[in-house]
Amino acid sequence: MDALVPACVNAATPTCGLLDRAGRWVVRSDTETFKLAGTHWLATHREGGMRIFDAKGRQTGTIPDGLRVDDFSEGLASFEDAQGKYGFLNVKGEVAVPARYESVRPFSQGRAVVGTRDREDASSSYRFGYIDAHGKEVIARTYLVANSFLHGLAAVELSDHGVGAIDKTGRLVVPADTMRASLDVVGPDRLVAQPLGGRAILMDGKGRELIERGQERKPQGVSNGIAVVTAQERARFIDAQGDQLHVSYPHQAGSLYSERTGPVTTMPRGEDVVEWRDANNQPLFMRVKLDCGIEQLRDTGGRPLWPVEDVAERCILNAQRRNDTPDPKYVAAADPARMAALAPPQPSREEAVEASLDVYRLVDSAATQQRIDAAVEQAREDRQWKHGATLVKLLLAAVALVTSLGYLRKRSRQSAASRSEGNDSVH
Repeated sequence: MDALVPACVNAATPTCGLLDRAGRWVVRSDTETFKLAGTHWLATHREGGMRIFDAKGRQTGTIPDGLRVDDFSEGLASFEDAQGKYGFLNVKGEVAVPARYESVRPFSQGRAVVGTRDREDASSSYRFGYIDAHGKEVIARTYLVANSFLHGLAAVELSDHGVGAIDKTGRLVVPADTMRASLDVVGPDRLVAQPLGGRAILMDGKGRELIERGQERKPQGVSNGIAVVTAQERARFIDAQGDQLHVSYPHQAGSLYSERTGPVTTMPRGEDVVEWRDANNQPLFMRVKLDCGIEQLRDTGGRPLWPVEDVAERCILNAQRRNDTPDPKYVAAADPARMAALAPPQPSREEAVEASLDVYRLVDSAATQQRIDAAVEQAREDRQWKHGATLVKLLLAAVALVTSLGYLRKRSRQSAASRSEGNDSVH
């Protein structure tokens, strides 16, 4: 299967997911947003928690609410727990390395940079080392700075000896130099050193100088050995040797590169059309805004991909949600069964009562009418209860009741205070 592409389409209800290169849904959800997380995809539910998908759109695991998760690399992704400590999860969402570090970097070539502070004092400096995929410390935490491994080498900064490079055993193979501002691994047996106040120097894997590269600006957005550089308002993809990989694009185009998606760009075509293009600048599919306000996926020939059968019903629903009158042509074409399937579920009596209690809890502590209004709107949005006159009236009645009770309580406290002052003056 070709690499997948993330997309969102607002067809009366926001729908997000993963598309194949022909614009067909592989994974679709009305309650989640999708993002590329290294080698995998993360779908974040609006009520919390995430699902993990592989490159073919197959779910591999789940992640509970409350964890902040970074990109997957080599089957592992770093996470931050509620105490601010970092560990690693596998693609099933299981903890592979417990959260015990204060700083981490993604796994690369079987090693991950991990760091802890010298002391509990928040102002103290970090010390960095490396662990393997099992969480075993394979290179001790002795460095002030440590970069991820690439082509078997990693640049590090030693306490008083400057910047050098180590191999995967921790052996210093490029001698450290205190006059070196930075050191970057750019390819097999190749590094670029930036001396303090001097020009960049190309080195081999043992630190021998090969050529002075001049005052070139470093590429930005490096990912998986690929970088995006801009010049003369054009963006292009290059590899570690500076060779161009693919055609260039206008700089304002949205670019996404990874091993899973390849170069993909989103290109606006007027106000109502957005087009996805591949590495050869060829169109993949497009998202078009219809006259009724909803969006639709179409192929390169303009043929509808999604939604297709229920466009009229979605146009009606979109108009209702904006408190507009639906276009008669959509009303005439609508099917009652499809309309019922799209309509949000109406709450039961028990849910309606609970909703009113939720609003009471929200607004009872509200200090101003503005906060009360915001609380009501939030309660309605959370439950997608934008329709249903009975429920809306119930919510508004609950707010009126809370406001009245708040007024009565205030008056009661004032009366009690007055009686207390009166009693004090008598005695």
